[in-house]
Amino acid sequence: MKVNKTTFKNLLFLILLTVIETKAQTTIFNADFSTGTGNNAFTMGSWTRGNNANFTTTGVTAPYLYLAGYANNLNTSAITPKINLTGYERLTLSLKFNYQTELDYDGFKILFSTDDGATWNTLGKESDQAVNWYTRTNVGAFGSNQRAWSGNPGNTWFSASIDLPSQGFDNKDNIRFAIQFSSDSSNNSFRGVAIDDFKIIGYPVTAKTYPSCSAYDKLEIWYKPDNLSALANNAAIDIWPNATGINPDWTNAVGTSTTRPLYKNNATSNVNFNPVVNFDGTKSLFSRQGFYNHDIFIVINPGTPISAAIATQDVLMGDDYLEIAGNQDITGLSVNNTSTRYGAGVPNIAAYNQGPNTKYGRAIISNTITYDRPVIFNARLNAAGTGMDLFLDGVDLGVTLNPALMSEVNVGTFKLILNSRFWIGRSEYFGPSFNGDILEIMMFSARKSDTDRKKIETYLGIKYGINPGLFPVAAISLPHVPGEFIASDGTALWNNTLHSGFTYNVSGIGRDDCTGLNQKQSKSIDPESHLTIGLSDIYATNALNTNTFANDGDYLIWGSTIDPLTTMASPIEINLGSTIVTTVTNATNRTWKIVEKTITDIGNVKISIPAVSLASLPALSGNSDYVLIIADDANFTTNIETIFLNAVSTNLEAIYNFNGTKYMKIGVAEEIIASRHIKFDGTDDYVRFNDIPVVNSAFSISAWVNSEGSNSSNNDKTIVSKKGSTQTSYHFLIDNTNKVVMRFNNGTTTSEIVSNTALNSNQWRNVTFTLDGSNVGRLYIDGVLDVQTNMNARTDISNVFVIGARYVNESSTVDFFKGKLDEIRIWNSALTASEIRFVMNQEIEEGIGNTVSGKIIPATITKNDISSKTWTSDIFAYFNLNNYIGTSLNDASGKKLRGNLSNYTRYTIEEQTAPLPYVSAANATWDSSSAWTNGTEMYYPNSSLTINSIPTKIDWNIIKTAHNVTSVSNKTLLAVIVDNNTLEIDNDSKLEVSHYLKINGKIDLTGKSQLIQTTDSDLDPSGTGILERDQQGSGNLYNYNYWSSPVSTVVSAVSNNTGFTIANALKDGTNPATPQSITWVAGFNGSANPMNIARYWLFKFTNLTSEYANWEQINENTVLQTAQAYTMKGSGIATPPAIATQNYVFSGKPNNGLINHSGIQIGINNINLIGNPYPSALDANAFITDNIGAITGTLYFWEHYPSNNSHVLAGYQGGYAARNLVGGTPPVSPPTISGLGSSLRVPGRYIPVALGFFVKGNLTGGQIIYQNSQRGFIKEDDADSNEMFKTQTNLPNSSNSSDQQTTTDTFAKIRLGYSGTTNSHRQLLIGFMNENADDSHNLGYDGEIIDIQTDDIYFQCGNYNLVIQGVGYFNANASYPLTLKSSQAGLVNIMIDSLENFDLNQPIYIHDNTNNSYHDITASNLSIMLPAGETANRFSLRFTNQTLSSNDIETNSTLAFYNADDEKIEIINTKNQTIEAVTLFSILGQKINHWAINSSETNIKLPVKRVETGIYIVKIKLDGNNYFSHKIIIE
Repeated sequence: MKVNKTTFKNLLFLILLTVIETKAQTTIFNADFSTGTGNNAFTMGSWTRGNNANFTTTGVTAPYLYLAGYANNLNTSAITPKINLTGYERLTLSLKFNYQTELDYDGFKILFSTDDGATWNTLGKESDQAVNWYTRTNVGAFGSNQRAWSGNPGNTWFSASIDLPSQGFDNKDNIRFAIQFSSDSSNNSFRGVAIDDFKIIGYPVTAKTYPSCSAYDKLEIWYKPDNLSALANNAAIDIWPNATGINPDWTNAVGTSTTRPLYKNNATSNVNFNPVVNFDGTKSLFSRQGFYNHDIFIVINPGTPISAAIATQDVLMGDDYLEIAGNQDITGLSVNNTSTRYGAGVPNIAAYNQGPNTKYGRAIISNTITYDRPVIFNARLNAAGTGMDLFLDGVDLGVTLNPALMSEVNVGTFKLILNSRFWIGRSEYFGPSFNGDILEIMMFSARKSDTDRKKIETYLGIKYGINPGLFPVAAISLPHVPGEFIASDGTALWNNTLHSGFTYNVSGIGRDDCTGLNQKQSKSIDPESHLTIGLSDIYATNALNTNTFANDGDYLIWGSTIDPLTTMASPIEINLGSTIVTTVTNATNRTWKIVEKTITDIGNVKISIPAVSLASLPALSGNSDYVLIIADDANFTTNIETIFLNAVSTNLEAIYNFNGTKYMKIGVAEEIIASRHIKFDGTDDYVRFNDIPVVNSAFSISAWVNSEGSNSSNNDKTIVSKKGSTQTSYHFLIDNTNKVVMRFNNGTTTSEIVSNTALNSNQWRNVTFTLDGSNVGRLYIDGVLDVQTNMNARTDISNVFVIGARYVNESSTVDFFKGKLDEIRIWNSALTASEIRFVMNQEIEEGIGNTVSGKIIPATITKNDISSKTWTSDIFAYFNLNNYIGTSLNDASGKKLRGNLSNYTRYTIEEQTAPLPYVSAANATWDSSSAWTNGTEMYYPNSSLTINSIPTKIDWNIIKTAHNVTSVSNKTLLAVIVDNNTLEIDNDSKLEVSHYLKINGKIDLTGKSQLIQTTDSDLDPSGTGILERDQQGSGNLYNYNYWSSPVSTVVSAVSNNTGFTIANALKDGTNPATPQSITWVAGFNGSANPMNIARYWLFKFTNLTSEYANWEQINENTVLQTAQAYTMKGSGIATPPAIATQNYVFSGKPNNGLINHSGIQIGINNINLIGNPYPSALDANAFITDNIGAITGTLYFWEHYPSNNSHVLAGYQGGYAARNLVGGTPPVSPPTISGLGSSLRVPGRYIPVALGFFVKGNLTGGQIIYQNSQRGFIKEDDADSNEMFKTQTNLPNSSNSSDQQTTTDTFAKIRLGYSGTTNSHRQLLIGFMNENADDSHNLGYDGEIIDIQTDDIYFQCGNYNLVIQGVGYFNANASYPLTLKSSQAGLVNIMIDSLENFDLNQPIYIHDNTNNSYHDITASNLSIMLPAGETANRFSLRFTNQTLSSNDIETNSTLAFYNADDEKIEIINTKNQTIEAVTLFSILGQKINHWAINSSETNIKLPVKRVETGIYIVKIKLDGNNYFSHKIIIE
């Protein structure tokens, strides 16, 4: 035969496979009946060897063994020769057969003998775990209940095989088998039986390798769901591998397609986070061998509670191979009511039973005990080897509790079961019955010592959360039996001796390489255990927890007292630092003991408890929270820590690192709030936070700091840090030179910003760092920008956040702060300077609607600089150092960021001393340290501080006073709260409040001192206090004071500016320190000492025409609305013409803000008497500008001359001064009074406190308004003050109480004087107001004369008679008509009274139209004879003598108007003059547009778009630097 290479290679491969197979499995006995010798040497009986035509040869090779004759009552056996199986194991018997017998009467089966034929037993059972084994259960010829093959399956050869029981055959000699046929007495016409290829195969005996752990020696079977991890959750199990690896083909548990249990690995099904194998009463597994009853451990979780009232469920069942009565062989572990062998009606809940009910059994006997949770059953050979012990969770109930709880029957029938086949979830005969989960199975081929038993129970107990011992159940009188945990090395982990009282709910996590334990999260399955602890974290399953123990032998074990989770009678009190802060925690009665047994630290663990478990604790309120209370002792007196529990879904969780032995309770920590700061020692004090998230890329950090010099290492002093050993994240600090530093890194490059200013030690300062979206960093000190610079983008990390130090790692914390820290805030945005200042002197809180609100200033104020900030979005964290809870500093933002005060007893927590806000401490002057609480530790409010080398007044402090505090210099503050007593403003100084004022005490403005509240600054209407302000009035008995009131006296807690009565608002201020009520008397005359004022002269003026009859008499109790004015005559302390002022005091709630009620409305062309309603000067310019829509813009002030000595109107000496945006003119006595006396007092821009004046309505009239933007600090003796209240002698101003700086008026003005024939003098004022006015009538700039005299002069502007005229740019060619009046024919004089900002070289002419003469009044007065009456159209004010030269510039004839059709300004240039440029201004002087033209065209058009309708000024520039202005209306 020729063999090619490929065939040869294949042949070699087949030979190799044969060799390998031969080594793996061996045919030990083979009877093929080809001869009659050797294995074929059967004892034949009625059997013969040969070939019989009754049997087909298909499937076999003749000869074979067959029954020689089929006869009735035949009982014959063919017996094998003696077989020696020594040296072999895992044996299988197989054969082929062909048969036809009388069904159920005749048949054949296999018998075996292990004693060379002395005794015989049937091999196997019907429907056995075999191939084609017995087909019938009861074949009559063999007797009752005898299994055999019987019937007529057809003339076919069948193959059958069965595993030989290990206990009877492995490694044994003297083995024989018999093929037994038996027939009854009838019906023998059947083919009979034929046998062939009777064979035994097996494996050579090999030594077993057991797990190396000594406790696991002789461990034959180890089923654990961990080994099924490749399966998906809920997958059916084909094979459950034996984890020992011993003979896996024989010891793996195998399922069939319809009865496979399910692998469960999910949070709901798992037990203590470990997977389970689920049986539902229809599932089971089978293993060919491995069942030993020496020591069996099985952990189950019953699907229904284990109870004697429930039918039997077979859990783990072996096989007594000598028992063939299948319905009786229940060798193994069952639960519930397992067997009747213990007596009729005897309840048993779990048992190790063996064989039929007449044989051995040991059971737990109870009709009350039920078990509804995972349990460890241990059935083990007793010490004598005569029976079994049965342990439930490590307890032999009969020994430990009561012998009656254990029953042992039929002791003499006990057998050892060695390496039998077995079933899980069913018995051999009965079908699947177990309903529940099997967690783990371990079977040993030797009885373990008690110590090893406890080690195994420890492994299983920790893994599955089972506490060895008994949990007490009072209802069934089941006591507590403490259990025991022992590590594989013998270390006692938990027992009643070491941990007496804490033997309930014992559980743990740990790593034990010997036993294979690697439990990373656990919860005791005991009732009400509540607590779960996981290594670093807690996952859905133990396997998903990827964290690792550092060392073999690392354990964390815990147990508790039996107490419920109800609240202790007395809370746990903790003194932080000292008794200055004592926190209170309502704790559970239950205490846990937690013990760490490790080579090195286990590290952080997560603790979790269902929130519902704490329902008996006090309900949370405010900022109270659930905490773990951890201490070194069970009395909770040493090293107490409170660790906060965070709500995660339905659980409460915390992270903690248990070191050594700790005791723990759970409780509700109540927040304690007190004004405090923390003083850090610069050596080891710090506050650590573990759960600060990442702040926004744009952010701010601020703090109040009080550095007390260098720390113990002479290095950086940390305010806050979130930066470990790397340079990422941020570090806000004060360096050793006391400069403020912010340092962070983007992972590559360090960014740093350092202040230019070094802070003083031992002084509170506010420091702020901001980083905007463009990565511009800024450092502010006390709200002042010190330095800014571009910085790298910050890379934030989840590092530990620390106040007062920088955390590097668990063993290193550095850069300790030395001094005091307070009010630390982190914002999710870059704050502006105004936002920083607004909250600098006040703590913050959550306002209405998620707003950020200051605690001092109400959030409802108008000028809330943080109104756009929201509490949840903009506040990242807020540590005000006032809020403490447990042993932690509490985050006041509500985000539950808590800083652990580690070693809390060492901290120095002190009463708050930072100015939050400034609070008065004693009666003292403002700038003395005694005036302010902790004044020695801070600068005084509104101090001037040098920051970045620039002295800067801190104008945004907040103060609260309750003492008599006196200020002698100007003060500007953000908020003032006068709670009690008096805040006195002396030395003619101001108190300016930019945001908020509340008065419950008194503000005393002495002398010329004033209260300024700026735009949108609020006065709290709920204040119950008063303001007093001195003001000087006329002391002349006959002279009127035109008063308004700077205060309101109509009481209201919800409104300001409520009006006043004269009696309540005006006081006798003869002694300013003790103002007295004025006595109001009848008659005409008042008197001084005591002050009596005649009420007869009290009048207000109605909103009508200027007739004298419109005066309305009032009395001291008439309610006047705020800003209404009235008249009142003096007290008579001065005798005319002597001048003496009377001091009055206004007392009441100061007026503030917008005033716009009906009492100060004005009709068309009407006049009204109103006044300055504020306790400060009123800017007439601002008032006029704000009201130009309702009034003409000129104010009129009455002045009674000092020489006045009569109450008779005709004898009055006085007149009306005028004031508008151009300026003011002095009064002239009206013609209806004496016309005597004189005054040169010109009303200034600023109207003093309480001064009344007239206004006139314009062509529309309307509402008059006052607002804070009209206020200013100008004292009555200032050059810019209205002169009506000036005294004759001006006292010098103190340098620190000077008036505010006013804008210098640079407009050119001419004061033109006119002396009539009666020697009366009128002064006219013309102002060249540039773009603000033109030659037509201009509201606010042109002031009508309201008191034309019989001897008088005025500008004639169309139909308007003007005492003040405002025109545009100076034009030398302009002409301004004058009208003169004379009471009689005679000589009059026109002169220059004064010039302001006017070119002294410019001639000023009076042109006489009758003779075309020009008189330069800068050279001399014009004296001219006038006839009696009015002289109009004759005289004009000019600046060019046109008779001098024909080359003089002609009068401008250029016209400008707005062409609405074209939306253009159109200029008609009839003279074709060169126009260089045109500028468009608003009526208020605001530049709108500018055109460079340089054109002499006749018609010029300029486009105008997107301009609002209104009045505008067009300024036209000609060549030669000449200007003209035109007023236009854009519609």
